[in-house]
Amino acid sequence: MTNRRFNKKKRTGSTQAKVLEMMRIEAQTPGQLRQVLNVTPQRIVRLLSKLEEQGLVKRIATVGERSQHLYMLADAPLSIVRSRTPALNQASVRLLSSLDPEQLYRASELGHFLYNFPHTAFVKRRVGQLASLGFVYQFKLGVWLFFGLTPAGFQYRGYDHNAPKAPPIDFASLVGPARAAVLQALGMLGTAKTIELTYAVGTEIFAGKGYGSAHVVHRLYASGLLKEAPASEGKRRAYRLSRMGAYVATILARYQEPPRVEWLRARIAEGLAQKSLKRLSSADTAGARQKSSA
Repeated sequence: MTNRRFNKKKRTGSTQAKVLEMMRIEAQTPGQLRQVLNVTPQRIVRLLSKLEEQGLVKRIATVGERSQHLYMLADAPLSIVRSRTPALNQASVRLLSSLDPEQLYRASELGHFLYNFPHTAFVKRRVGQLASLGFVYQFKLGVWLFFGLTPAGFQYRGYDHNAPKAPPIDFASLVGPARAAVLQALGMLGTAKTIELTYAVGTEIFAGKGYGSAHVVHRLYASGLLKEAPASEGKRRAYRLSRMGAYVATILARYQEPPRVEWLRARIAEGLAQKSLKRLSSADTAGARQKSSA
């Protein structure tokens, strides 16, 4: 009886040592530990609970993975979690594999493709989980949430290259001609002020609309597609494409060819010249009125 207890204690100590050794390399899920140690799920749960009570390991919640939690050494840095390759669950792998590189998607269309009904909330939640892992990027434009596959998602070991791909959206139609024109113009110009973008895309594009270029620039900036460019003190704010904005501009180029930068600069120069002439004309008119009244 004593020998049995001794052997059981010895085996438990040996298993515990193996668990701690594995965690020194990287954070582990219960399933990974169970597979390597060839023990029952119940035994792993008991062992991890004991180690957690003793303060030797800590538990961290996961998103989009097979296991709901990761276990790591109590004194290990969180970088050990960020450096590991996540073990995605089946639903996450299926969604990831349905995305084609260099395309854009929306939750409603993807829900129809994957589940035959617009399960938008579920898809958005799953996309958010994949985005937090770096496998998907997402951005909001107006009320719409757009997303696509990142290089890390395409290179994920579970990504199924042969899986049926969801049809991409017609991004140019959804984003609208005004926003598309501003994005493409700024992509060609590199940096521009709002007034310059107004002349570059032309005021006619806003005909019949209740907004102008300033509104479009503000919405694109709020969506993270634009960022402020360094400008001299006292000058008007200038903008340039963010990294995400530059990528979106490349997507737009598939639907419509961007204008030549020489053509855009000529339109800007013409617009600024006309504005200057109007100012001079207004000043001359005001001066003439003052003289006549005197």
